[in-house]
Amino acid sequence: MNRIRCFLVEPSPRAALYLRRYVSSGEIGAHYHEAMSARFRVVDIEINEEEGWWHVPHQNISHDEEEWPTHCECGYEFKDTDVWQEFVDRIYEAVPPNDGSWAHRELPPGAMFYCNWLTQSFFWDNSSGDCLVVKTPGGEWVIDARASNCTLPDENTHRCWVRHGVPPDITVDKVGHTCSAGAGSILQSGWHGFLRNGYLEEC
Repeated sequence: MNRIRCFLVEPSPRAALYLRRYVSSGEIGAHYHEAMSARFRVVDIEINEEEGWWHVPHQNISHDEEEWPTHCECGYEFKDTDVWQEFVDRIYEAVPPNDGSWAHRELPPGAMFYCNWLTQSFFWDNSSGDCLVVKTPGGEWVIDARASNCTLPDENTHRCWVRHGVPPDITVDKVGHTCSAGAGSILQSGWHGFLRNGYLEEC
């Protein structure tokens, strides 16, 4: 059985900056072209704690910078009139005793974090606000979300996945006030498994 140890990460006051070129399908018919550089630099972010958002001031990277992509993977050559985007992604840092830092899009399987901004999206009447996400080999699993096959769609106090313990050492199952959807596992982009005692376990 393949097992992955979970660990907590938290957002930092920094973001990774990438240089992205793209052209929207509306401008070229039914096609879409894009390409993005490797991480270009790390930048400080500005945080509005009261309203819960963050942003990075425009860096005004010159179009002469050699890191800007010149071609899409398919071979399309970008034109000067195509979009030049300074793409940013917040950096997350491991909570001690673990260490390491990753851009959000680069988080490895096992990384676990709170995404409290999603809490209102699930319409729970008894939410404590600590919405938890874990990165699986198939992508991000929002543990506290409502399952797409929830059998109690109008009942707002149960949980489709019930978690026990203190993150990251948690078990997720169907023991507690829950619905009849599934058996406590997660199927995410081809990966099927459980979260038990702080480990992601492949079925």
